[in-house]
Amino acid sequence: MDERLQRFYCEVEKYSEGVHYLNKGIDYDSIKLYEEKYCINIPNTLKEFLQKSNGGELFALPAGISIAGILGGEKRRKGIFYLEDNFDISKRVSGMPSSMFILADLNDGEIVGFDLSRSTLEDGCVIQWDPEAAKIIEEWQSLYDWLNCVMEEGTELFDYEGNDL
Repeated sequence: MDERLQRFYCEVEKYSEGVHYLNKGIDYDSIKLYEEKYCINIPNTLKEFLQKSNGGELFALPAGISIAGILGGEKRRKGIFYLEDNFDISKRVSGMPSSMFILADLNDGEIVGFDLSRSTLEDGCVIQWDPEAAKIIEEWQSLYDWLNCVMEEGTELFDYEGNDL
């Protein structure tokens, strides 16, 4: 596992149960089926993340960051955004760049995803889209940079027991 992803999981493990909910990983074959079905190559960093955690929620107190996973053959749960939803035009926010591959919803309504026009097979540029302002408000050079930024910001809001600071 990439050391940057390892740092992310080490930080997640410091928190009490219930602060974060990360789903069980998905197998590589399911990821390949997803890519074939939607004719897309997702960055290897996302593949690695999905194999360890197929989506979930960070800082789930009271409503945190929902990270999309691959639905695959699972039953759809109401209110959950899946990576498959990137291809449903009715689920995309008006004005959002067409090159944005949505990864996560933030509790304030902002959206995080890869800018596929600036991504490679290895990794990609992660952007944060503000639907109200209809613009990109923040960027990271990789998925790992974004995940670690989320954890750094979280330590300013919550202690390891999940209490507000």
